[in-house]
Amino acid sequence: MDCPDDRTSQRQPRRACYCKTWRCFERVPNRWAPWQKAGPKASAQRRRPVPSVRPCARRAETSRGMRASSTRSVALIMHVGDERPGCSLVFFLLVCAPMMAVKMSWSAQWAALGPMLNDILEESWRTQLVQLIGPITGIIVAPAVGVHSDRNTSKYGQRRPYIFLSALSTILCWCVMAYVKVWFEAQPTMFGLLTILCYVWMDVTVNVLQTVTFLLISDVAGPRQVTGSAIAHMYGILGQMVVSMYISLAKNPRNDPQPFFALLISVMFLTVMPVCYFVRENPWEAMRRIAPGSTLENGPSTAYPMQAVSIWTAWYVGIRTLPGPLFVYWLAGLCLQYGYQSYNGVKTIFFGENVYNGTKRSPLCMTVECTAADDLYTEGVNMATGAADQFYNALAMFTLVFLPLLVQKFGVRNVIQYTFLPHCLLLAMALYHPVAFSVIVVGLTALGQITVFVLQVPLILHVAGFRDEKVLGLYLGAFNTATCLGQMLNFATATLVNWMYSSVRDGNVLAILIGGVFSVCAVLIIVFKFHVKLHSW
Repeated sequence: MDCPDDRTSQRQPRRACYCKTWRCFERVPNRWAPWQKAGPKASAQRRRPVPSVRPCARRAETSRGMRASSTRSVALIMHVGDERPGCSLVFFLLVCAPMMAVKMSWSAQWAALGPMLNDILEESWRTQLVQLIGPITGIIVAPAVGVHSDRNTSKYGQRRPYIFLSALSTILCWCVMAYVKVWFEAQPTMFGLLTILCYVWMDVTVNVLQTVTFLLISDVAGPRQVTGSAIAHMYGILGQMVVSMYISLAKNPRNDPQPFFALLISVMFLTVMPVCYFVRENPWEAMRRIAPGSTLENGPSTAYPMQAVSIWTAWYVGIRTLPGPLFVYWLAGLCLQYGYQSYNGVKTIFFGENVYNGTKRSPLCMTVECTAADDLYTEGVNMATGAADQFYNALAMFTLVFLPLLVQKFGVRNVIQYTFLPHCLLLAMALYHPVAFSVIVVGLTALGQITVFVLQVPLILHVAGFRDEKVLGLYLGAFNTATCLGQMLNFATATLVNWMYSSVRDGNVLAILIGGVFSVCAVLIIVFKFHVKLHSW
């Protein structure tokens, strides 16, 4: 099939022009033209302003049969950085797959490393101090990687080197973690040091993989940013469910970690390596675009801060330079994350003692007959980690299926308002907590939790500029900082509450009550300060 404007094919003979997959273009003065990227004279062409492109109004009318044949003739390998209306659903499923390994990694950290740290450090405050490394690492690593990835000039692309190296490093970390107990069980000091080292190692590498995977998904999604982000989070929920099913069938992996880490390594390899092979990225210099009315000599007109951004200051620069609407969303996300963590941090104890009126299992219960209160506590813990979590995952998956359509029909502002509202029920659950009501409230919090993460990249591109790749990594790192700050603030508040209240039951109620107040603040911020109009799916 011939393109209505054959200049694209003449300038770029190595690629066919399919109207189903490629956009047709007409010239617009004083902008950068993507078709000028290819060829031996590309470096010389970048030194002067050249005509650019915009979607051609004379796009060819084709039949369904011709469109299908054109789509089939396009190879699976996609070049990121070209002008396109977005990738296919099959390619979305390929590019988003690493998020399954990422979420399994975070779940494994709590399922395997958390109990191991409890056994090593004995006292809970020491374990919480080590777990603070996670949010601190996220605050530093995610914005720095986002900035450096946006400016990466490697011939292998902007994102793939980070994805490959972080996945390889994570696999090596898991190999060490699988056998560290076997190697150093007789040396508790060395065993503890290596476990903490692996904890930090895994935090860094998984944060890198998570950030760059979201950036790559955004690169290939085109205008369908909400759809791409939703598919990525579907993979994340699937990964959490796999870890949950493994623990329910094979028990906690801390006693026999080798099969568990073998599962993690297999999923990491099978999801990341196809992305590194099939996705072809053009170097960043070839993707550089010039804003309307500017020239290469004057530089691009962009809101991105031109000063050097170091690893240690990227998080601060990202927050400080956020546009007004994005900062409002950032603040609301921080409050919402605090609200959820106020429950998630004490969920097993809350269900065991407050919901089921049990008593924390005594160490003697393993050798002598347990009391009725011990059995009630165990039943509550199983409910929190079993039925309640699965109901949460089911509602999260349901939300992800319909979220792109809801945003397109009702707008992003209305969707955020109504999905944040159920979070306010944490106030009611803190004071009134029968079993059925508590499980329903926990499940409904999935609506806001999923929405706040899925819409981060679409909102950045909508507010800061759809084609401004330079700010995407920095601002995505800033939103990750909001999540980490919410976790750290909750850690600090939980420690203070435990110090003030000798009764764990009363402390749980107060912690969740404060989380409900923060959730109400998040809703009020969105209602009165967030006025972004976005209807893209």
